[in-house]
Amino acid sequence: MIILWPLITVMIILTRIRCRALLRRLSAGMLSPDEAREKMRRALDLRSSMTDLSDLFPRGRCQQKIDENILLVDEVIQSCRNVGYPDA
Repeated sequence: MIILWPLITVMIILTRIRCRALLRRLSAGMLSPDEAREKMRRALDLRSSMTDLSDLFPRGRCQQKIDENILLVDEVIQSCRNVGYPDA
Protein backbone atom coordinates (compact mmCIF):
# COMPACT_ATOMS: atom_id res chain seq x y z
CA MET A 1 0.00 0.00 0.00
CA ILE A 2 2.94 2.36 0.58
CA ILE A 3 3.74 2.27 -3.14
CA LEU A 4 0.19 3.33 -4.00
CA TRP A 5 0.25 6.39 -1.73
CA PRO A 6 1.88 8.80 -4.29
CA LEU A 7 -0.57 7.70 -6.99
CA ILE A 8 -3.53 8.11 -4.66
CA THR A 9 -2.27 11.53 -3.57
CA VAL A 10 -2.11 12.69 -7.19
CA MET A 11 -5.59 11.29 -7.84
CA ILE A 12 -6.98 13.13 -4.81
CA ILE A 13 -5.42 16.44 -5.86
CA LEU A 14 -6.59 16.14 -9.48
CA THR A 15 -10.09 15.18 -8.38
CA ARG A 16 -10.34 18.22 -6.12
CA ILE A 17 -9.14 20.54 -8.90
CA ARG A 18 -11.56 19.11 -11.46
CA CYS A 19 -14.51 19.15 -9.06
CA ARG A 20 -13.92 22.74 -8.03
CA ALA A 21 -13.58 23.83 -11.67
CA LEU A 22 -16.79 22.03 -12.55
CA LEU A 23 -18.62 23.61 -9.62
CA ARG A 24 -17.50 27.05 -10.84
CA ARG A 25 -18.80 26.28 -14.34
CA LEU A 26 -22.09 25.03 -12.93
CA SER A 27 -22.60 28.07 -10.71
CA ALA A 28 -21.83 30.38 -13.65
CA GLY A 29 -24.43 28.62 -15.80
CA MET A 30 -21.87 27.52 -18.38
CA LEU A 31 -23.24 23.98 -18.84
CA SER A 32 -26.30 22.91 -20.75
CA PRO A 33 -28.66 20.38 -19.14
CA ASP A 34 -27.27 17.64 -21.41
CA GLU A 35 -23.68 18.44 -20.43
CA ALA A 36 -24.67 18.51 -16.75
CA ARG A 37 -26.31 15.08 -17.03
CA GLU A 38 -23.17 13.66 -18.66
CA LYS A 39 -20.95 15.19 -15.97
CA MET A 40 -23.27 13.76 -13.31
CA ARG A 41 -22.94 10.25 -14.77
CA ARG A 42 -19.17 10.59 -14.76
CA ALA A 43 -19.19 11.93 -11.20
CA LEU A 44 -21.32 8.96 -10.08
CA ASP A 45 -18.74 6.59 -11.58
CA LEU A 46 -15.95 8.50 -9.86
CA ARG A 47 -17.79 8.36 -6.54
CA SER A 48 -18.17 4.60 -6.88
CA SER A 49 -14.43 4.21 -7.58
CA MET A 50 -13.50 6.43 -4.66
CA THR A 51 -15.79 4.49 -2.33
CA ASP A 52 -14.08 1.26 -3.39
CA LEU A 53 -10.69 2.88 -2.81
CA SER A 54 -11.79 4.11 0.60
CA ASP A 55 -12.66 0.56 1.61
CA LEU A 56 -9.06 -0.54 0.98
CA PHE A 57 -7.54 1.70 3.63
CA PRO A 58 -7.90 1.58 7.38
CA ARG A 59 -8.96 4.70 9.21
CA GLY A 60 -6.30 7.33 8.92
CA ARG A 61 -5.09 10.30 6.96
CA CYS A 62 -5.50 8.68 3.55
CA GLN A 63 -9.06 7.61 4.25
CA GLN A 64 -9.88 11.07 5.58
CA LYS A 65 -8.67 12.71 2.35
CA ILE A 66 -10.61 10.21 0.24
CA ASP A 67 -13.75 10.86 2.30
CA GLU A 68 -13.32 14.62 1.82
CA ASN A 69 -13.12 14.05 -1.93
CA ILE A 70 -16.25 11.90 -1.84
CA LEU A 71 -18.11 14.77 -0.18
CA LEU A 72 -16.86 17.15 -2.88
CA VAL A 73 -17.97 14.72 -5.60
CA ASP A 74 -21.37 14.49 -3.88
CA GLU A 75 -21.66 18.27 -4.12
CA VAL A 76 -20.84 18.09 -7.84
CA ILE A 77 -23.47 15.37 -8.33
CA GLN A 78 -26.13 17.46 -6.60
CA SER A 79 -25.23 20.59 -8.58
CA CYS A 80 -25.29 18.65 -11.86
CA ARG A 81 -28.64 17.15 -10.91
CA ASN A 82 -30.04 20.64 -10.28
CA VAL A 83 -28.89 21.84 -13.71
CA GLY A 84 -29.55 18.64 -15.67
CA TYR A 85 -32.96 17.92 -14.20
CA PRO A 86 -34.38 21.34 -13.24
CA ASP A 87 -37.96 20.07 -12.92
CA ALA A 88 -37.17 17.11 -10.66
